[in-house]
Amino acid sequence: MENTTFYDYFIPKDTMIFISLWSLFHDEKNFEEPSQFKPERFLSPEGKFDKSNPNAINFGIGKFCDRFNLHESRN
Repeated sequence: MENTTFYDYFIPKDTMIFISLWSLFHDEKNFEEPSQFKPERFLSPEGKFDKSNPNAINFGIGKFCDRFNLHESRN
């Protein structure tokens, strides 16, 4: 990693950055009716979890839930 600048913010190398997932998932630019529980947002037309959906970031950051992977392997 190197020092960088992002939108006029200087970020020193080796800085840990945390993303507010709440703000991403509650932004109407990303989701229509963001305060509504709509798991179908993350499903393909066939009803399967759509890994290619860029809005499915909450399933791809950090360590995947082991039970989710187990469930997916059964289907």
